[in-house]
Amino acid sequence: IEIRLEATPLKIGDFQWVSTINFARNNNELVELLDGFEFTDINGTRTQPSLRAYVGESLGTIFGSGWRKDDDGNYLINPDTGLRFVEEGQTIGNNTPDFRLGFQNEVRFKGLSISALIDWKQGGDLHSQTVQNLRGAGAVVETEDGRDMAYIDNGVVLLEEDEDGNPVATRPNDIAITAEQYWGQMNTVDADGVFDGTYVKLREVRVGYSLPSSLIENTPFGRIEVGFEARNLALLYSKIPHIDPEVSFYGPGNAQGIEAFNLPTTRSYGFNVRLTF
Repeated sequence: IEIRLEATPLKIGDFQWVSTINFARNNNELVELLDGFEFTDINGTRTQPSLRAYVGESLGTIFGSGWRKDDDGNYLINPDTGLRFVEEGQTIGNNTPDFRLGFQNEVRFKGLSISALIDWKQGGDLHSQTVQNLRGAGAVVETEDGRDMAYIDNGVVLLEEDEDGNPVATRPNDIAITAEQYWGQMNTVDADGVFDGTYVKLREVRVGYSLPSSLIENTPFGRIEVGFEARNLALLYSKIPHIDPEVSFYGPGNAQGIEAFNLPTTRSYGFNVRLTF
């Protein structure tokens, strides 16, 4: 679904303000696979976590290791180490966004025009190996707390389980670990690197000026315009710390939602001159 709305909120003499909103949303479902398969890997994916498409779900499931929990959603703690139990082969996110929205405003006065474009992506998960490694190395601010004291993780200690691996007896966790142990384990489990991919960016700013016709009436040109433009100027809001939430390990293809040590998008500036005969 894509909807584009354009309006002129204000027009007084030579002054004009034009607003444009572009809204896009993709609802998709994998209906069926051959031979009764329940999922297929997204072409090109070669990392852990990986990307899959499951029958009955939208494309872009992020599949990897997660935390083992009880029926109440509590993390299960190993009584011997104080660390969380890990469970492989879990669905830990989906990269399909709720919607995308572009909001552009342009003001025009005689030959001068100024416009700005805001780009908003809502939802869709992203796994960041960069953030996990930074935290595992203790190189970011959120790892500072608890370095000089014992840390007790939120969860319950697993005391007994049945033959199917279901928790039978637990108790509140009281086993102290170090901050290094805690963040070190966070770096090894894929689920801890999954974030909400929502962001808002100042995508583009443009300034243009068209010379008055009185200045070019004795030239061969019918119109002369000069302009300046800049792209990817600022990240206004993001739910992912430390990185550009727009980057992808696999580039612009179908395999989205995976980031690993990628450079942020490039900020660019340009000047142009347009001549009309």
